[in-house]
Amino acid sequence: MIQKGDPLNLTGKVAVITGAGSGIGLGVAQMLSAYGASVAIVDVSPKSEAAAQELRDAGRDVPLRVNKS
Repeated sequence: MIQKGDPLNLTGKVAVITGAGSGIGLGVAQMLSAYGASVAIVDVSPKSEAAAQELRDAGRDVPLRVNKS
């Protein structure tokens, strides 16, 4: 899917996505991760941990965990 000259090759890039626990934010996190970006899922919802685990299980990076308290 990703080739060296591909304009969507995001390898080495980091994406911080708010609201990524579900819905559009989760879809964006999955897409960017599929194109090689390291993705930080940021959400106040408990669903965010399940979303992060889904990306980890797929062998993708989730380098940041945020707690707003």
